[in-house]
This record gives sequence, structure tokens and C-alpha cells, in this order.
Amino acid sequence: MVIKHRSTGVVLTQIAAENLKGVVLKEATLSGADLNGQSLSRAQMPQANLRVAWLSGCDFSEAELTGAIFEGAHLEDAVFVRARMDRSRLLDARLNGADFSGAILTGSNLVCTSARGARFVKADLSHVDAEEADFRDADFTGAILHTCRLANADLRGACFEDASARDGIFIYADFTLARLPRVVLTDADLKGASLLECDLTDADLTETNLLRTRFDHATLVRACFDDANLSGARLVDTNLSGAVFEGAILNGVDLRGATLGGADFSQAHLLQNASLQGATFDDRTRWPAEFRAHERGARRVEVEEGTGA
Repeated sequence: MVIKHRSTGVVLTQIAAENLKGVVLKEATLSGADLNGQSLSRAQMPQANLRVAWLSGCDFSEAELTGAIFEGAHLEDAVFVRARMDRSRLLDARLNGADFSGAILTGSNLVCTSARGARFVKADLSHVDAEEADFRDADFTGAILHTCRLANADLRGACFEDASARDGIFIYADFTLARLPRVVLTDADLKGASLLECDLTDADLTETNLLRTRFDHATLVRACFDDANLSGARLVDTNLSGAVFEGAILNGVDLRGATLGGADFSQAHLLQNASLQGATFDDRTRWPAEFRAHERGARRVEVEEGTGA
């Protein structure tokens, strides 16, 4: 099989086999290659150079791609299921619709990558750098994103259900309408991030930096904010039923119109500087000693039938 450069037609390499399944191309130079739709499942291509290659629809399932270079490559709808591609370089690559389910991408570079609708289900993205990447509608269900860097990333409509992103950096990222039930964001940095209308039911935000983060209209039922910094955060019209704020800093937090039934603020700090106009609470809501929520515009309501304590 002959592999040619898409633009120039220059032969880059020749393979004796009729297809590329299981091919061994360690450190191969295939920059600009035209391999659209090819199957390279279980290929051995560590440190291969596939910069600006045309790889749309390619099947890299279970391939060895450690340290491979995909900068600027066309990888739309490509399949990387269970591929090993730690420390790979995917800067400015086009990954829209690609499937990385179960893949290992630890330490990879995805800065400015476009991965709209891509699947990263149960993938390992620990230590990944994906600043300013476009992950709209991507699926990170069950993924590991420990110490990842997604500052200024576009995560609108993405799914992070059961994902773990401890120590992740998401400053100024946009999660609008994202689904994050049971996500783990302990010690993460979400300064200035937008989580408007998100579902963070049972989310773990322990010790998370939420300085000036926006949660307007989000669902945060039973979310844990222990020791988190929510100074200047907006939680307007959010549902915080059963949420816990032990040791959380709430200086200047905006809770106008929020539902606070069963929430625990008893050990929160600086709640006296919060805005509570139009918020509702019930007999299960716990406040700091001497705190009078009704004097700050909050309104007591009856516990709804069927809600737990």
C-alpha cells in the first residue's frame, strides 16, 4: 500500500500489506498524508508525525500512539477507542465527532482543538492541556481529568456525568447547559467560569475556587461546597436543596431567588454579606447562629411533601 501526501502526491512510505491494520510505523513521517477512512486499528505508531494529515473517519482503535503528532490534523469522526496516546500533540486538530472512549491521553496537548460532539467516555485525560479548546456537546461521562487545564475552554452542552476532575483548572471556561451530575471537582479552579443552567446534582465541589463563578438557574441539589471559596459568585434562581456549605466562604455571594430548602449554612463564613432577596428556605435549612434570613429578604416556605430531610 502506498501512502501519499494529499497536496503534492509525493510518496511518503510504502507498506507491503494491503491494509494498515496492525501496521508498525514507529516515528514515521506522514505529515500531510491522505488516509481518510483507513483502518489503523492496533497500529504501532509511537512518535509518528501526522501533522496536518487527513485522517477523517480513520479507525485507530487500540492503536499505540504515544507521543504522536497530530497538530492541525483532520480527524473528524475518527475512532480512538482504547487507544494509547499519552503525551500526544493535537494542537489545533479537528476532532469533531471523534470517539476517544477508554483512550489514554494523559499529558497530551489539545490547545485550541475543535472537538465538538466528541466522545471521551471513561477516557483518561489527566494532565491534559486543552486551553481554549472547543468541546461543545462533548461527552466526558466517567472520564478522568485530574490536574487538567481547560482554561477558557468552550464546554457548552457537554456531559461530565460521574467524571472526576480533581485539581483541574477551568478558569473562565463556559459550561452553560452542561450536565455534571456527581462530578468531582475537589480542589479545582473555576474562577470566573460560567455554569449557567447546569445540572450539578450531587456534585463534589470541596475546596474548589469558585471566585466570581456564575451558576444562575443551575441545579445544585445536594451539592457539596465544603471549604469552597464562593466570594462574589452568582447563584441567582438556583436550586440548592440539601446543599452543604461547611467552611465555605460566601462573601458577597448572590443567592437571590435561590431555593435553599434543607441546605446547611451553619458553618459557612461571611454569609452576612450575601444577597438573599427572594430566596426561599424551610424548617430543614440550617443557618449560622444569630443569622436571620428573613431579615435579609429570604422567605420561609413549608417543606414540600415527599422531600427528604
